[in-house]
Amino acid sequence: MPFMKQGSKKIVSTVHVPEIRESIRQLPEEDKIFVERSLEIAHFIAGVLDRKNLKQKDLAQLLGKSEAEVSKLLSGLHNYTLRSLAKIEAALGEPIVCTPVKNKKQKEAV
Repeated sequence: MPFMKQGSKKIVSTVHVPEIRESIRQLPEEDKIFVERSLEIAHFIAGVLDRKNLKQKDLAQLLGKSEAEVSKLLSGLHNYTLRSLAKIEAALGEPIVCTPVKNKKQKEAV
């Protein structure tokens, strides 16, 4: 089964798992979008942790949460709130979500 390694943890990459892809295909459109976005966010956060040589334990300390809570955040199916994303962005010092308006401004600046 394909994995994306994050520190000492491995995160299953559902893109290459036929059973999961088929399950997702059968979901209503809004649920497909939810799963896709949640996985994208979790994988992006895991990538930021890797680039900064941080572990889930470190993020937990930065957020004032338990390691179990951070593990749930990075599970790929967490229902992120804007508040929780803002806290993660502040803790990591890096944007996690880019709105269409912000994205447009960034493209125009280049």
